[in-house]
Amino acid sequence: MLGLSPARFLKVPFSRLPSLSPLAPRNACGHGRRRVKFMSRTLAPRMYKIIGANQMQYGPVTAQDLRRWISDGRADANTQAQLVGTDEWKPLRDFPEFAGIFKSIPTFLPINQPPLSAPEPKAEALRQVNGPANGLVAVAVVNIMLAVLGLITDLVGLSLGTDAGVNVGSTMGLPTWFMAFSGVNAFVVRGIEVAVAIYILYGAVKMKKLENHGLARSVAILALLPCLSPCCIVGVPVGIWGLIVLNQPAVKEQFH
Repeated sequence: MLGLSPARFLKVPFSRLPSLSPLAPRNACGHGRRRVKFMSRTLAPRMYKIIGANQMQYGPVTAQDLRRWISDGRADANTQAQLVGTDEWKPLRDFPEFAGIFKSIPTFLPINQPPLSAPEPKAEALRQVNGPANGLVAVAVVNIMLAVLGLITDLVGLSLGTDAGVNVGSTMGLPTWFMAFSGVNAFVVRGIEVAVAIYILYGAVKMKKLENHGLARSVAILALLPCLSPCCIVGVPVGIWGLIVLNQPAVKEQFH
């Protein structure tokens, strides 16, 4: 077989062999050009189009380019995509060739997780009244402590005698109207202070429970009065704060 040409061995001239060139004319086999066209169609890459977050269309691009966009964050599992040559648009996660990519990317929230709901109106109202109500409780407790301390000093003064107490006050140069609250009159004043403080304390507790809006407003106003507030000014900012919160319609509706 050495020295023999393939044409002689096959007993077929080269000119009659079938050609696969796309420019070759139809030959004896009649399938050269048709087979090349078929192979070119099957080897063509699949192309895709996507709709970006700005609702603009991008592509067509190859699957490799689209995978790079996914890794760069330009596309995700919910991005609408279309295979060129088809009419269907669907999320990228529904394409089998891209499903594995999204499985490998860790997700911290479900894709279709509903948005966080707003807090309930009652819970929000309780949160808002909690601060001023605690402030009113503190004002009431301080008022009671000061009233009790005043009663103790008045008792000490009475034990020395009313005249002695007045003489001591005159010697110290205290005004006459101030001396009117000494002695027996002081017990009446201290009693009123304790009663008002207990009332404020009761209203503050009801305010924390969103009960009796009118009572809550009244104790906030009482805290504003200088004569009933510790050191005459401590209850003023707390009372103003309470009135601002209580006058909000969303808070007022939650009282019962």
